Amino acid sequence: MNDLQAKHILAPTLLATCIGLLAALAILHFAPISEMIISHSQYVPSKEITELDPYEQLVIARMVKEKSLISVDSLWSMQVSFYQTMISVLIALNAAIVGGAFVIIRSSSKAEVVKESKAHFDEYCKAGEFTKIIEKRAKKEIVKINATYGDILDSLSDHEARINAHKDAILEVSNRLAEMDETENCSGGDGKLSE
Repeated sequence: MNDLQAKHILAPTLLATCIGLLAALAILHFAPISEMIISHSQYVPSKEITELDPYEQLVIARMVKEKSLISVDSLWSMQVSFYQTMISVLIALNAAIVGGAFVIIRSSSKAEVVKESKAHFDEYCKAGEFTKIIEKRAKKEIVKINATYGDILDSLSDHEARINAHKDAILEVSNRLAEMDETENCSGGDGKLSE
């Protein structure tokens, strides 16, 4: 693989990776799940709410309602859903990178195959083997044609010989007629033909 093809493969891969990382960072920065995990993780209660006195229960209930306090189960479910989202995003990025790489490699390898095929074909033609193969096939086709149309070609040559014989006979008759006309003109032209 030459340097130009390597650049064609490397550039889209790096571009797709950078775009994927930027998207992942944007999700981490702007998603409310990450904000809740980062800013409220220190307020997770370690005791059940029923063990507290009524005033503390009211304060904690108000904090939960305002989302300034979350339970461990809620935190755990948010973390699980966050990581599931991140894994899905990374799998999608991986699929996009692999798909792009496949298309690029396929197109570059196809061009390389065409180039190599032309080089080998030119080499093969120059070696003389190609000419020998063409001559063998041409001879086989000629044999097939002779086998199929040989009788027709022979009869055509017979007809040609007959036509030539008839032409010769016509020329001979016309020459005799011409001689007879000359002798008739020379003998006085009494209107009778003599042999």
